Amino acid sequence: MVNDRIIRSRSRFRFATILPVVLLVLVGFGFGEEYLRNKEIEAQIAEMQQENAKLDADRLASLKLIDTLSSSYYVEGEARKNGMGKDGEQLIIVEGQGTATHESSSTVSQDDVPNPLRWYDYFFDHEAFVSFGML
Repeated sequence: MVNDRIIRSRSRFRFATILPVVLLVLVGFGFGEEYLRNKEIEAQIAEMQQENAKLDADRLASLKLIDTLSSSYYVEGEARKNGMGKDGEQLIIVEGQGTATHESSSTVSQDDVPNPLRWYDYFFDHEAFVSFGML
């Protein structure tokens, strides 16, 4: 009988120690799983905040570009490049191969010709004098 009581008390002691350990392990795994899930969510939040900051910067750059493109100065400049002008302006459209090549005779104005050459053209090369618009 004494042995039975000892065996029962030992089995109760084992059960009393094993059950809390098992419960502690199960609770520990649950908390560990929640902790890892929480870390994953925090990482996703940080990634989304970085993406949000990048999108905000892109949005600001786009708004600045829209402001620039819709400003009257830009629109007027682009219109002038395409041969348009304001009301009341007279436009002179020069057709050619491009802006990189200029003919020297078409770019020389009356102010570019030195005075001694003007006199020479007046007396000896009257056609050149007339072509520069001096007469």
